[in-house]
Amino acid sequence: MKNKKRILCTIFGGWFGLHKFIDGEIGIGVLYFFTCGLFLVGWICDIVKEVRGDNFSTAPTNIFNNDSISKYAIICPRCKSNNITFQLVAEQKKRGIFASIVWIILCLCTLFLIILIPLLTKKGSKTKKYAICQNCGYSWKFR
Repeated sequence: MKNKKRILCTIFGGWFGLHKFIDGEIGIGVLYFFTCGLFLVGWICDIVKEVRGDNFSTAPTNIFNNDSISKYAIICPRCKSNNITFQLVAEQKKRGIFASIVWIILCLCTLFLIILIPLLTKKGSKTKKYAICQNCGYSWKFR
């Protein structure tokens, strides 16, 4: 049921980054918000990932317990104690330099579009002078 809610959240709110905000990825969520889901490409990729089940944003379940690994003799290399507990930690992979450059270029393109669209849609105006006779109402161009 949780997966269905997540898929619906991605489909209906993903174009403005709702699923990224829910995951705690605020920066990516803001980027999705201002670029309409990375120009809809990122949104569509996220929908495909959710439907296929490729999204690894949730923490993994605890597959180890102390009983299942108690048969192994694990000793602390520092103090030689056998009082050991296990903990699973999900760590985020760091983004490489190539991915960072792509994100920067994408942000610059978005900024460029935000500046360019008003310039392209601005209607120019030209001032013309007309002289109008107050007696007969005749008008003509005046230089």
